[in-house]
Amino acid sequence: ARDEATETTDRGAHSEMTVTSVGTKYQNFIYRFSLILPKSWGEIVESKGDVPTGVKFHDSVRLASKNDSGNRYVEFKIVKAEDKNDPYILDFPESLIGQNSAYIFFYSGSKVPAGYGGLEGNENDDKIFEELSEIEKSFKLF
Repeated sequence: ARDEATETTDRGAHSEMTVTSVGTKYQNFIYRFSLILPKSWGEIVESKGDVPTGVKFHDSVRLASKNDSGNRYVEFKIVKAEDKNDPYILDFPESLIGQNSAYIFFYSGSKVPAGYGGLEGNENDDKIFEELSEIEKSFKLF
């Protein structure tokens, strides 16, 4: 069965969020990727993530639960494909999630950055980790 959109928010020319019965579908038209954020996250806030000075990150996109932004968020670091051999990028600790001819995408999320093991948290931490895993599986380039 196809999910029917219940609300679409146009975020200017760069992105769009559509609330469905399973969660919020986020589409970024500049970097051409999409993903689904869990329904349990509620309203989603999009912002520019941290881009460290002197590192060859092109951009960063952060998506967070409006009501729980410290605990439920995912952040994508975007690197130009031409910078893929930069030493910092080669050693970057966050998880590679995808790449196309123009960009390479890394992500981290919530309390523990993706790419690091040892989630020995409480039940809530386990739920957040499970949610991040579902977000990762939904990531698509278009």
